[in-house]
Amino acid sequence: SMKLHFRFPLFLVVTLAVCFGVPHFSHAQIGGGYSSTNDVSAVITPQYPKPNEEVKIDLDSYVFNIDSSQITWTVNGKNVDQGTGKKGFSLNAGPIGSRTVVQVSISPQNKPQVQKTIIVVPSSVHFIWEAKTYTPPFYKGKALFTEQTRMVITAVAEISGTNGIVSPDNLIYKWKQDDSILYDQSGYGKKSAEIRGSYWGREEPITVDISTTNGDSFIEASTIIPPQKPEVLVYEDNPILGVLYNQAISGVFSLTQNNEATFFASPYFSDGDKIANSGTTYDWSMNGSSVSGQHNGNTVTFRDDSGKGGLSQIHIDITQPKISVVPSTADFSINFK
Repeated sequence: SMKLHFRFPLFLVVTLAVCFGVPHFSHAQIGGGYSSTNDVSAVITPQYPKPNEEVKIDLDSYVFNIDSSQITWTVNGKNVDQGTGKKGFSLNAGPIGSRTVVQVSISPQNKPQVQKTIIVVPSSVHFIWEAKTYTPPFYKGKALFTEQTRMVITAVAEISGTNGIVSPDNLIYKWKQDDSILYDQSGYGKKSAEIRGSYWGREEPITVDISTTNGDSFIEASTIIPPQKPEVLVYEDNPILGVLYNQAISGVFSLTQNNEATFFASPYFSDGDKIANSGTTYDWSMNGSSVSGQHNGNTVTFRDDSGKGGLSQIHIDITQPKISVVPSTADFSINFK
């Protein structure tokens, strides 16, 4: 939400923020000061202005009648508007990197003149994130963030200081997850933070406050990256061609008598650390009975030596310690002919 922070007499700094990329909530923060008598307030709309968007400034006072006051508006030193009760003014926010100085002089009847300075500094932030979850070789999609897994999120900021756009490496970052400050990951130049999803897969906002070292510009941006559910896909592990990732097995797989087939279970978007460190359990079953002697972790081999044929239901549960009480599963059938 839009916030007003009063610091120094005769000075009001306005930071206009807009965020792009993943779904987000952005907050424009207004910092700075006020008139020497604190007699006039300024309201800036919209609350979430974008670069080059129209910005409206409205003045009000509870001390004197502003509608009968003589008001003069100046932008970057040029007188642009004036008149009795001219308490509203609109301007373009300007592009990224610009600083627009708006000065307003208010002369109430029978009262000293009041002046305000408003500096408009458009800024932008977008987020890039990388989940530390498992995907198989040659997978072209993005690894998804799932409950209790790790994710590295980076804020790409364009913020203007007194001398132009400041390098992201020279900004100060304060990271928060669900309103809890991540102290160890916050500080000067810390544009990336490592986030771990909650136990129950709850959506938690990730917020970053970014400021210049001298505090003359500030922006706050938030995003919510909903945790997804891991899923299991099963492929044939061909003895000559290897795992056939081009075709996941679903429905019925036909296997002729005296032939055998090996199947590979790929736990998409499970915790990558536990995959790498053998911290994953694979439980295969046929028609409800465990086939522990026929599998080696994520692979299992079936062969029909009975000659009776028939349809068998294959099921796999994949669990990772301390990740979820609900295993990831996959089902298919083998038709022994």
